[in-house]
Amino acid sequence: MTAKRLTALLLGVMPVLPGTMPMLLGVAPVLPEVVAVSALTATADEAAQPPEETPSAHVACERFGDANRNGVIDVTDATLIQYFLAQPAEDTDSLRQSALVMDVDRSGAVDISDATQVQRFVAEFPDCAHVGSPIGAVEEHRLPTALSLRENSLTLGVGECVPLTPVSDVEELPDGVRWQFTSNDPQVASVSPDGVITALSCGVAEVTCACGDVLDSCTVSVQRAASSLTLNADTLLLGVGEAFVFESETDAGAAAYHRKYETADESVASVDADTGALTANGVGNTVISCTLQNGVRADCTVEVLPLPDSFSLNAEEVTLEVGETFDFNSTLPEGTAAYYRSYFTGDSSIAEIERWGGVVTGNREGTTQICCELQNGVRTYATIRVVPAFRSIMVRWLREQVGKNNLPYAEYINKHSSCRVSKTFAWCAVFAWCGLDRFAALSQRKNPVSARTHVSELAVQARKKGALMNIYDTDYVPKPGDLFTTSKLKHPVNDNRLHIGFVESVELDTDGKVVKVHTIEGNFNWETKSATQTKVTRGEWVPGKKDRYGAALCEFIDLEALFA
Repeated sequence: MTAKRLTALLLGVMPVLPGTMPMLLGVAPVLPEVVAVSALTATADEAAQPPEETPSAHVACERFGDANRNGVIDVTDATLIQYFLAQPAEDTDSLRQSALVMDVDRSGAVDISDATQVQRFVAEFPDCAHVGSPIGAVEEHRLPTALSLRENSLTLGVGECVPLTPVSDVEELPDGVRWQFTSNDPQVASVSPDGVITALSCGVAEVTCACGDVLDSCTVSVQRAASSLTLNADTLLLGVGEAFVFESETDAGAAAYHRKYETADESVASVDADTGALTANGVGNTVISCTLQNGVRADCTVEVLPLPDSFSLNAEEVTLEVGETFDFNSTLPEGTAAYYRSYFTGDSSIAEIERWGGVVTGNREGTTQICCELQNGVRTYATIRVVPAFRSIMVRWLREQVGKNNLPYAEYINKHSSCRVSKTFAWCAVFAWCGLDRFAALSQRKNPVSARTHVSELAVQARKKGALMNIYDTDYVPKPGDLFTTSKLKHPVNDNRLHIGFVESVELDTDGKVVKVHTIEGNFNWETKSATQTKVTRGEWVPGKKDRYGAALCEFIDLEALFA
């Protein structure tokens, strides 16, 4: 039979064979507890005539099994399906619409079972797939036109089993239709009709899932089964409410896809069986286990304590030069625990800090705060001052001198200048000049101040450089590395200054006014005449407050202006 002849038959011009019992479309097949369908038998003359057609008959009456689409389902339709199957492949392209009608079991292909279903329908058997049903009525059970596997690649250990998950554009496959799973190397990885892969031996296999014209595949790599397992923590100390996610690693050259996490005490810590996500629930101790499909196991001991309601950092104030870093650590009260600390900065343009590591980096000159927060919201703060790099050179050298006696500075000024001072008595001015000279050498600059042993002699030279700032006449805010002087007078001219030292850091109020100056100083005038007993020490000065010998802060020397 030619394709042209078959097409004519399918369009409803083939007569109904005498002696058959055609079934009218629109009448359901016999089903349990359903009224039986009425069969109409055509006379020979009636059967010889093609059925009348209206312009919309083919659209309105298309039902599964009506192969010639004449509005009647009979044995002729079963015969036409058989003819259809006998045609060469090149002849079937023009018959795709009819093929949709003939695929009564919605398997995605027309085969002999479709002809059988039509024959059973004519014989009034109840189990006849969708024969006689309107095509639109089962559209929700159409074949998929898109398919992807949720698992595109798998690495398994020998002996492991993993189900594949097809994802398509249909919610449910038609009755009698299933996903077809195959493996190109069943010796490495076999796959069941339900899509469960079993790793059998080391190697690589391709497992394919198909339905109709769509398919997708998963690459399966099989390695030897793991013989050991290591977790990313052997012990954990957590605060109540904190979380932790376990990760695991098998021995080299082995693989394991499945991991099952369990807890010995849910009231202390719970864990997600699949992901290893742990939550600390209450004070106590427990063990978290991770087990592979072959029984290999690893454990972690977990202790849970209350989260603290306060804590401290290893520094309340840090001075950094641009580009310099500092690593913050924290101390918790005894009997408490906190695994996580998150850090924040008030101004990242001045100083940025690693959120989880606590390492702060100075970016530009300025002052900001950093905050350290626990998971329960408890916070503590520290002040960060960032200074130009050359100031940090000075501050670093000064901090190295704290605790030393004055003898080295007397020896230094005698060696590096024309001044001569007694080794048993060193003025604070000697330490100040030595600091400036060492800073000049370390920063590869020229010291602008000639060696002097009296405070006012140094201050006068600073005034000539435009670096001397009287605290009663200016709003100058000192910076680390600056110098300060004290006097009983608010405006000393060429004398009457009693002490000099260096600024290490400054405390400001909310209006930006100086409230306290932290200093590093050589010996105070007349304090002692023993160079071995007098130490370089830290001090504090409050503006406007008279301190030792009735003297108060009166001036600052701007280090940048001095070396400009």
